[in-house]
Amino acid sequence: MSFKPTSSYTWSYTPPNPYAPTIKSNVNFLSTGFGVIPTVINDLGALPTLYDNAKQKTLGEVYKEIADAPVTPVPLVYVNETPQYNQLKNDDDIKKSVTKYYYYKMLEKWMFHDMTGILAFVKFNESGNPTFIVNDSEFDIPKTTNESKQNLQTRIDFIKNIFFTKDFVKKILKKIIKKNNISWYDLYDHEPTVKKALYINTIEYLKKNVKM
Repeated sequence: MSFKPTSSYTWSYTPPNPYAPTIKSNVNFLSTGFGVIPTVINDLGALPTLYDNAKQKTLGEVYKEIADAPVTPVPLVYVNETPQYNQLKNDDDIKKSVTKYYYYKMLEKWMFHDMTGILAFVKFNESGNPTFIVNDSEFDIPKTTNESKQNLQTRIDFIKNIFFTKDFVKKILKKIIKKNNISWYDLYDHEPTVKKALYINTIEYLKKNVKM
């Protein structure tokens, strides 16, 4: 027996279950010797289903049963910090990323606002070029703080060119990791500690290496 479609339309149903998918179906009305029968092909891959007029459910009822079926819950996953996981938190890419983060945080933010004590080790000579101070009387944090942003940037560039490198920052970060028994990745969560350590260690380096 051959069935010939007389008409078709696309129907969709959004279920109340938030985990169930919205269902879209192509419904073809076929003309048969028994009258017009809807043939439903849904997007869940179900085979065509024929309903006779006596037993046919509404499309809403059919798909509501499908969409409201119980959904197996996804189990919670407990992540155990295995040696492999700890190794991942200390790999070379993480080290580079953390070092880069704190290096530029120092140069682009902290030295401008919270660490002008570092910049106070730099002065401008008679030619207007930056150089290190030569005695304690030239060390003046309030004066340095009140200088223009351009002058502060010049001091920062001078320090960066002389000694403040990523390797310099990395050595300080290593000390923090060893002292606190944490991973490189954990340094992101200890920013106040890192900030203080970078400031103190940079000041100590300048006191030791700048001849005054």
